[in-house]
Amino acid sequence: MFARITILILIVHLLVACGNTTTSTAPVSTPVASIQTLSISDAWVRSSPSGDNSAAYLTITNSGAADTLIAAKGNVAMMIELHTVTNDNGMMNMHPAEGGVPIPANSTQMLKSGGFHVMIMGLTSDLTKGQTIQLTLTFQNAGAVVVPFEVR
Repeated sequence: MFARITILILIVHLLVACGNTTTSTAPVSTPVASIQTLSISDAWVRSSPSGDNSAAYLTITNSGAADTLIAAKGNVAMMIELHTVTNDNGMMNMHPAEGGVPIPANSTQMLKSGGFHVMIMGLTSDLTKGQTIQLTLTFQNAGAVVVPFEVR
């Protein structure tokens, strides 16, 4: 009986010790663009030479009703599409994001490597680190907004 109580006490202490008792110290990104209840931050694109492909990433914070990112366009490439990556039986595959990128109500959607992202294909000029490009993002409900993307 004493051994069971001792083990139970140890388990409770371990669970309490593993709990998150600290506040988040993650930096808050300054929005680079906003439209209605959507705020866009940490917008960046991979550097790449003319003729190659690149990808753009960003964070969308939604303080209102659900929306969907349905298109991205710009004059830096032959084609710009919304893409996602899926795991098909252990094989990672990239393909267009059919129906767009969902932006759930009162949440944050990150477009990042290995997930949803903006695919930029057939660059018409070099994307050089430190440069800024403009892409227009179109949302189903909120409409279109021009977003500056830092080339990294």
